[in-house]
Amino acid sequence: MHQLDRKLTGKLPVIGAQHQPRVEGADPSIILRLASHSTADLSDLVGRLYTMTPEIRPLYTPCPRMAGTAVTVRTARGDNQAVKDAVADIQTGDVLVIDAQGFTGWCSGGYGMLRAATADGKLAGVIVNGAYRDIAEFEVAGLPIYGIATSPATGPKLGPGQINVAVSCGNVIINPGDVIIADAEGVIVVPHSQSEVIATVADEKRAS
Repeated sequence: MHQLDRKLTGKLPVIGAQHQPRVEGADPSIILRLASHSTADLSDLVGRLYTMTPEIRPLYTPCPRMAGTAVTVRTARGDNQAVKDAVADIQTGDVLVIDAQGFTGWCSGGYGMLRAATADGKLAGVIVNGAYRDIAEFEVAGLPIYGIATSPATGPKLGPGQINVAVSCGNVIINPGDVIIADAEGVIVVPHSQSEVIATVADEKRAS
């Protein structure tokens, strides 16, 4: 799995691929409550530490609003083996969050790689700190995808990669199980441990 690293650097890393167990997210009712609020209002409540910077944007327009539970992937730059492997972890309402370390030289995958999770409508959307392709297929399917760029060029499937670990997208740390809310204005991360509190405060502010 690490022969690419040896070819590139002459070194063989000790830390390799990881596939941690899937983390259960917030109750679906809480996610629905959060999704009923604007990203602007949620940003006010979670603060700048949990509001992604604007380079993470819709990769087609108009892009549907997205809400769901983060399943996270961290990939070596330009590699997409871990993205392919993570599809098996996707359950209904999940958002696939791919940290490709901002690499846009080629894509972190395509729509076909996600077909097992999209065929029955389980996948709620994709966030990628990097590039992705087959955007027209996402648009036809009405599946939200947010990222830095598009690229038609595919990368290798050599690894290493890490699944269900803490990742970074838009200068925000996302842990598996966190709630992702996104629309044309931006992407908000609600930490799993704070999701019910944030939903309650948001509901109260709207009612006041």
